Amino acid sequence: MRVELARQAQPVKNDRNDGLGRLFRDVGRDLTDFVSRRVGPQDAADLVQDSFLRLLERDAAALMREPRAYLFGIAANLVTDRWRALQRRNRVEIEDQDAAAIADPRPDPASCCAFGREAAALLAALEELPPACRDAFVLNRLEGLGHAEIARRMGVSSKTVQRHIARALEHCMLRRMQDR
Repeated sequence: MRVELARQAQPVKNDRNDGLGRLFRDVGRDLTDFVSRRVGPQDAADLVQDSFLRLLERDAAALMREPRAYLFGIAANLVTDRWRALQRRNRVEIEDQDAAAIADPRPDPASCCAFGREAAALLAALEELPPACRDAFVLNRLEGLGHAEIARRMGVSSKTVQRHIARALEHCMLRRMQDR
């Protein structure tokens, strides 16, 4: 019984498998280099393996006449197939980007409505602030002026401007949290 199981576990040997193994030892490195130069080393091993698998599926007579040339031809065809697949994928990605570029850049009506509500709430919160706080906040956040320039315009210190802006930010954040 053990002898029979051992016999079953051994790989089947035939001339074709021996020839393929020998061909791999003789040509495998050259084929890998050939494919690597065309697609890069990261994909080369897969394409070499696919080349040998395709060779196994083909006619043994062609393998016996010029096995090296036949194998390199298969590999070249697989490289071409890979390149075409990448071109199709890139074209689809570019088309998707083109579609995004021609999409309407305006916000949808629901976003506009939500923005309007938030802007109205911000204006109401700003109206509740003392005029100096409100002015410092508007000059800083909406007009983009720095603390020193605001202090010069308002005739106060830079530290006072910093306090006004901090107070305005705190007030607006509290009002926003209350409105939710």
